[in-house]
Amino acid sequence: MRNLLVVSEVAVSLLLLVGAGLMVRTLTTLSAIEPGFDGRNVLTARVWIPATKYPEDEEIITFYRETLERVKSIPGVESAGAVLSLPVNSGINGTFTFSIEGKRFDDDGGPSAGFQVATPHYIETLGIPLLRGRWFTEADDLQAPDVVVINQALAEKYWPGEDPVGKRMTWGSPDDEDPQWATIVGLIGNTRHFGLDEAERPEIYQPYLQGSLPYMTLVVKSQVDPTTLTSALRRAVTDVDRAQPISSVATMEQVVFDSLGSRRFNMLLLVTFAVTALVLAAVGLFGVLSYSVSQRSSEIGIRMALGARTGGVVGKVIRQGVGLALIGVTIGVAGSFALTRLMQSMIHGVSATDPIAIVAGAALLTAVAAFASCLPAFRASRVDPMRVLREQ
Repeated sequence: MRNLLVVSEVAVSLLLLVGAGLMVRTLTTLSAIEPGFDGRNVLTARVWIPATKYPEDEEIITFYRETLERVKSIPGVESAGAVLSLPVNSGINGTFTFSIEGKRFDDDGGPSAGFQVATPHYIETLGIPLLRGRWFTEADDLQAPDVVVINQALAEKYWPGEDPVGKRMTWGSPDDEDPQWATIVGLIGNTRHFGLDEAERPEIYQPYLQGSLPYMTLVVKSQVDPTTLTSALRRAVTDVDRAQPISSVATMEQVVFDSLGSRRFNMLLLVTFAVTALVLAAVGLFGVLSYSVSQRSSEIGIRMALGARTGGVVGKVIRQGVGLALIGVTIGVAGSFALTRLMQSMIHGVSATDPIAIVAGAALLTAVAAFASCLPAFRASRVDPMRVLREQ
């Protein structure tokens, strides 16, 4: 029963170690993913102005234009812009159907894409690459023809092998009474909107001067530590509207870090349980071997009196401990192939039966078992054969 308990502890320890290893590998993989932007030295803050106070589009546009002008004048600010929803932050996840001039689709409801509203200098501030065409300017206002910019994922999906710049699209159906056609003037790189573990979604960007919204997120690129600009950023907003607060102030690097919060928590939880189980398995193995040595001290003494070498006695005890551990490891490996599949939704970029995690967990357990066996083995080698013979 004692041996069975030790074997069970080792098997459970291996399951937890493999789970922790899979989460560590997942975080390592996600951290290496290119998000599609450069978040270094970028400060973000959310602004939501009340519609009752700013009922007209011109008033909303004026508020954000004056705010950005004041933000750009802050010492240390390199550039500033605003967007409806930040990458890797989900935020407002609007998805809209649209139509493409000259194309018909069999899909129910037609093509669809994520919707964003952004200001001039937004992609410059966040380091999103412009692949073709141009980005928005202050000239893209309500008096100018409607324009949009799309990302690479949308271009590859609906214009495969074509240059989408110069093509036209409209929200809804081209058969509507008065469709509002917008010309695609630029193509930008993809960003991961829903998180580093999600695929890039097709997105359409509209200039805020043609589609103003009361809620936007400011992005500020600085030449200094961006956290030092928080107070100045807050003052820039209150200078425009004394009663207007800002919220969710964070660096872009912190936004990316927080997007992995749930996976990081799962990893820490599994690592804590795995370390606890590993310690319990080592203590259990040590206790079983110590008890076994004390029970077999007479046998060990007689063996040594008959010529058994100290190394042989030590090796026998260590082999006993490692043997129990290997039985537990074998059971744990078999169980891990079944149980770790339950973690499929928690991991990314790594198989639920990842051999590196399994081999590393098994090797660590075996090494700990050998270490836990050393002290009982040393005690066995210190048995005095003459004392044992006198007692016999």
